[in-house]
Amino acid sequence: GHAFYTVSVPDRHDEPPAAPALWFDDERFVDTSGRSHAPTPDGGLVYLQTTAASSSSYLRVIPGWADEARRAADAANR
Repeated sequence: GHAFYTVSVPDRHDEPPAAPALWFDDERFVDTSGRSHAPTPDGGLVYLQTTAASSSSYLRVIPGWADEARRAADAANR
């Protein structure tokens, strides 16, 4: 999918987790197969891994994607 959620998990095991909250949405990752990563709105980086198979029969070109990922990785590694 392309929607990423956060869930607050309580310290106590007898309390239920909070409802999921949307962290960010990035439609570029709908059909990304294998390993990938995405910059998060809060300046972090999330790594993704899906199945190695993809039913896509097209190539999606995203201008500037590598530069955006590089900037996010550099910022996360400071």
